[in-house]
Order: sequence, then structure tokens, then C-alpha cells
Amino acid sequence: MSTRPERILRRRGALSVRRVCPIAAVAVFAGIAARAPPAGAGDWLFTPSLQDQEIFTDNVLATPTNRRSDLITALSPGLAISGQSARLSGQFSYSPTLYRYALTPGQNVLAHNLYANGTATLAPDLLFFDAHAYASQQPTTPGLGSNLASFGPTAGLSAIGPTNLFTTSALPQSQLTQVTTFIGAPYVQRRFGEYGIGELRYTFADNNFSGGQNLLLPPGVSASQNSTAITNEATATFITGSYFDRFTSRVLLDTSRSTGTGALNNTRQSRAIVATEYPLVRAISALTTLGYEDLRFGGVPAVGINDAVWGIGARFAPTPDRNLIVLFGRHDGITSPYAALNYAITPLTRVTADYSDSLNTFSQDIEQNLALSNNLAGQTVDARTLLPLPIHNPLLGLQLSLLRIKRISGTGYIDYERDHLSLGVDREQDLVVAQVAPASGVSLRATTVNWGWAHDVNPVTTAQLGLGYSWITLSQVPVVNEQLFTAAASINYLFNPSLTGSASYTYINRASDQPQFKLSSNIVVVSLHKTF
Repeated sequence: MSTRPERILRRRGALSVRRVCPIAAVAVFAGIAARAPPAGAGDWLFTPSLQDQEIFTDNVLATPTNRRSDLITALSPGLAISGQSARLSGQFSYSPTLYRYALTPGQNVLAHNLYANGTATLAPDLLFFDAHAYASQQPTTPGLGSNLASFGPTAGLSAIGPTNLFTTSALPQSQLTQVTTFIGAPYVQRRFGEYGIGELRYTFADNNFSGGQNLLLPPGVSASQNSTAITNEATATFITGSYFDRFTSRVLLDTSRSTGTGALNNTRQSRAIVATEYPLVRAISALTTLGYEDLRFGGVPAVGINDAVWGIGARFAPTPDRNLIVLFGRHDGITSPYAALNYAITPLTRVTADYSDSLNTFSQDIEQNLALSNNLAGQTVDARTLLPLPIHNPLLGLQLSLLRIKRISGTGYIDYERDHLSLGVDREQDLVVAQVAPASGVSLRATTVNWGWAHDVNPVTTAQLGLGYSWITLSQVPVVNEQLFTAAASINYLFNPSLTGSASYTYINRASDQPQFKLSSNIVVVSLHKTF
């Protein structure tokens, strides 16, 4: 994954930093203004694979009554490619999965799972190309799935690799939507001696939700169409160099146009922003942002924002793995704070926390998380911290509205020689700002507590245990309150360097004040994974 500053720092469009705000961007560009060094000699690894999962569930349609059991066979051929050469670096992992239901053949489906990113040097020190791709099935409605267990950067990275305790493999296909995202970005980058680095970039982003039978949140007035969103964006940036001594500044000019379905249809956004960082005393820097934005979103009602962008804050970074950012400012027509903490208390203990308030859609959020991610031993992580980063939170479901998204989260990780523990608390509030059509979007609030434990029994055996509890409120008529409890355990065994087996048990219980949304399910999965 490239760490070129323009890639990490791009504001808005397909590649902004989790869509937090322009003032948050200044927190990450200082210290990385120089280009990443070119890759060395070619070193590529091609790994074909085949996985077979046998899944038993006692509630195959996820219904509150008339429960039906079924045995599902999930067959997944796969190909993983990773490596780097003088002009190309990246990774690619694709594994389509064929689900065959023994007693409910109407649920049979071919699902696509893809993660890829890469950077190509087309002309040394001048012309480059970045690409990202992602595909997965996500729950259509909230309260069906959650990121039950996540561990720190050293956990589960043995030969066995991490195993997710809860996946969407046993959810009914009628409750799943195929999400597919592609981002391509050619750009010209030039260093002007010690004055700085300039860049001109064009970004094409294509995001699709398909196969969803109902993209409205329950109870849903009527079925919603699946969505396509295409964004074309042009960006010019300049980051100052050593000539300006301790003063670092980034100038951004950005304009984008989006078409498709949902709130992104007929959307245009333009920004001009100057972000600065200036060291005050040891480990403390002052951060400022000043600019202007012109934003136009489609949907009902149409949203227009012509406003100043400003921000002021500070960064405390005594060491590379101890970093605190606090900012306050205005962006997207919102005046709000932003904070991010990534603090290694010891080499084996880490605490992370963040708060953000932004205007966004789920499809944009997926694109922006994808641009910040990397894949480490089969798990998506933040490329900057190597900590777990979900591309999309399955607890929230999917909708096509423009949302004001408020997020606050905190996670603690403890890694011992054989034990890895995590405890996370997340709260998100999604407020509908614009909808595809009247009554087609729903504001929601979700709070989650997750605990996970992984234990290396011996060099070839790993056990995992996870517990999660979520509270979800859907602000509709009538208001829906749900509580989702999930418990899971798994055992993973390395038969030989190319063959891994696992067995897991998951219990799901969703309580609700609306009887039609109550459900419980017991899921047993036995899996074999073979690489060639």
C-alpha cells in the first residue's frame, strides 16, 4: 500500500480520510511529504486456494416464527497475488463463493469476495496509477451482523492467520446485498527541489449495491431500487518542502461530479483549502485549516452548501506510535470537533479512540475506508496503524440516503505471547439529510460493546472467543428498538503448511419491541482451506 501523502490526505471524493473533514487531514500529512522510495527487485507470490464450508443453521430464513433448519455448502475457489517490483506493488485476493442449500434451494447464490489495491509507476518520478477494488455481501437491514471480534496488529498472524468469529455466511440471501467498489486514479507527481511536491490527479470511482431485495430499513414502506454511483474527480495539491523550514503547508483544489441512484445522483462538490502545521515545542504542533467549499447533493430535499472551511487544533506525537490529534472547525456546513488517539502504552498494549462528525453516504464511506485500508493475513486493517478497519459496519445495514454521521469509538488491545485480547465500544448516529424519495431513509443510532480473546494453544492450534452486545434505535413510525447479542467460539488447526481446518459455533439473538423483528439462530460451521 502506497503511503504517498496525496493518497492518504485527499479531501473528499473517493479517497478522503474516512470522510472526517479537511481539518483532520492536516494531522497525517506532516512528516510524509517525501515520496515513498521505489520498490526493489520483483518479488511476487501467487497462491491458488480452495475452501469448503459446511454450515448448519436452525433458522435459515432468519424469521421470528416458523423456524427452519438447513445445511449449507459453501465452496470457494480463490487466488491471492501479492508482491512488488521496480514499477508495481500491490495485492489481489478474489474468492467467489457458491452457496448450495440442501433444503432451501431458492437461496442458492454465487457471491463475490474481492480485495485488491496497488500502485503502478508508469514513468519514474512523474506518472503513477493507483487502484483499489472491493466486493462482499453485506446485510441489507441493520441488526443482523456485527464485527464481533477484532485483534491488534500482532494477533493471529501465525501460519494459521486470523479467523473471523462471525460472518454473513449463514444469513439468508434475501437479507444480503452484494457491494462492489472500484477506484482508479492516474496522477502526475513532481518534486520541485526543496520547495515541495505538486500533484495533479484524476479519480474514477464506481460503487454498486446489487441483489438486495429491499434496501429500505424495516419496516420499509416499499422496496427500493439497487444503486449505482459513479464519481469523477480532479484534484491539484501542493505540499511544501524543506525550503520553508519547520512550516508545512498543503494547498488543495478539488472538484468532483457524481451520477447514479440515491442521494449521490447529480451531486457536485468543489473545495479550495489550505492546511498548515507548525511545530511549537517538542512533540506538539499547531494545526490550522482555511478554505471554501461549494457542495450540491441530489435527493429529497436537494442540499446545497456554500460555506467557509476553517479549523484549529493541535497534534501531540512524542513517538511514532503515540499520537493524539484534537481539532475544532467547520466543514460540510457543520461546526464540530474531531479527535483521534493511537497510543501504545507498552509494546504489547495499545489504546485507540476517535470522534468525527461528517456529511456522507454509505457508498462514499465504503470507498474512503477502502482507500485507507490494507490486507494483512486475510484481515482488512488501517494501512497507517495496522489496526483492524472494517470497510463497512454490517450492524448498520445499507441505505441510499445522504447522512450526517456522528461516530465515537474506543478500543483497547493487549497482546501476550500466546493470548490476544480486545475490548471495543462504538457508537454511531446516522441522521437522514436527504433521501432517494420521501420516507425511503431512516435515521438510526447504534451502540456496540465487543470483547474478543484469541489463544494460541500450540504452534498449530488457535482458539477464539467473542461476545458482543448492540443497542439499535430506528427513528421511524413506529420507533423500533433492537438489541443484538452475539456469542461465538472457534478452534483452528493447521494440518500442514497448506491445509487449515476450523470449527465454530455462533449464537445470535435479536430482541425488539416490534415482534416481527425478533429472531434467534444457532450456527455451526466446519471448514477446510487448502492452498496450492
